[in-house]
Amino acid sequence: MGQPGLSAEQIIRQHIEPAVKAAGGALQAAQSANPGDPTVALALVSLGLLEHFLNRIVARLADQEVAERVAVYQVVTEACVKSLVYPASDVFAAVLRLCGEQDQGLTGDLPGPDPEILKSLSTALLRVTVTYDADPGKPTDRRVQVFLHEAGTQQVRETMSTARLPWESTPEDVREQAIRRGHRTVAFTLYPREGH
Repeated sequence: MGQPGLSAEQIIRQHIEPAVKAAGGALQAAQSANPGDPTVALALVSLGLLEHFLNRIVARLADQEVAERVAVYQVVTEACVKSLVYPASDVFAAVLRLCGEQDQGLTGDLPGPDPEILKSLSTALLRVTVTYDADPGKPTDRRVQVFLHEAGTQQVRETMSTARLPWESTPEDVREQAIRRGHRTVAFTLYPREGH
C-alpha cells in the first residue's frame, strides 16, 4: 500500500536466486567432471525443486498482497456507492483510478472507469486512509476510513471499516515497518494522493 523497503520478492530475486544459480553452475561443473555421480544428480534435482518452490513462494506473496489491496479498495467502493447512484462494479474502477492504483494485477482486466462516474466520485470523495495496528507475529487490525460529501449536500460523512488480519495476510511493507522500525501503527493515505 505504501512505499515498501525491500520486498520478499526482491530479496528472493536479488539474493537467493543468484545463489541458487551459482550453486547450479557449480553442480553442472561437478557433473561434467564426474558424469554419473548419483550425489551430484540428486543435488541438481533438489536444486531444480528449490527453484520451483521459490517461484511458487513469490507468486503466493504477490497473491496475498493483491488480495489485501482488493479488499481495501472494495471497502472504499462500498462506502462510495452509498453516496453515488452507480453500481459498485462500475465505481470500483473509478476508485482504483482516483487512488492512483497502477498494479496490473488489479487493473489489468478492468475496463477504464466511466468518465462520468470518475467525475462524480472525484467530487464526492474527500479522503481515504488505511491504518494497520501491527504487532509482529500477532493478528493485525486494519481500519479503512473514507470521508465523502453526502449526496446532494455539503455535509461530510465518515465511514469506518475495521477488520482483523492474520499476521501472514498483513501487507509486507506494514510487517517490515512493524519488525524493523518498531512502528506498531502504520497509516497510508490512499486519497488524495501525494502531489495531487
